[in-house]
Amino acid sequence: CERVAGILGSTNPAVAMRLAQSWYRTIFAYDELLLITGHDWRGSPGTDLWTWFWNRMGEAAGIPPLTEEMSERLREENRVRPLWDQANSEAHALLGHLHGNYKLGVVSNSDGSVADTLERIGLAKWFGVIVDSEVVGVSKPDPAIFDFALKPLNSDASRTVYIGDSYALDCVGAGRAGLY
Repeated sequence: CERVAGILGSTNPAVAMRLAQSWYRTIFAYDELLLITGHDWRGSPGTDLWTWFWNRMGEAAGIPPLTEEMSERLREENRVRPLWDQANSEAHALLGHLHGNYKLGVVSNSDGSVADTLERIGLAKWFGVIVDSEVVGVSKPDPAIFDFALKPLNSDASRTVYIGDSYALDCVGAGRAGLY
């Protein structure tokens, strides 16, 4: 979140910390919006979910509403290098432990960059498959996206647990696909 804070014009470490802390509250609000309105995660005609999302995060972090210019700058920076490209300091140890006991995969609603991002930050090595909605042409909550992970992992839905950060996309989609 330091990178996002910098894009938004702040060098204050407290702003970056508040942005990080606001992530799950914002995801919860985003899920509620998707569930109530039925909008697609990429947005619907007449909506700008990107600006809505960042304004909610900023509001929770004490940042003034985004100008149109700031929203476009975040979009552009995300196209150059995904904004979600940092791993928790404990991620490698956890994934190493899980990898020794389970088959792991990633199923992401993304823009075609998730495999490269995971490779760049050193996490790709832990996953037997990385599925990106842009690459396969279907996105969560459509249950069909999970087949792209189950087959290469030689697993079936009834023996698979899916973990995500979005109820509307991850839990609903995985449930429709028969995953736990």
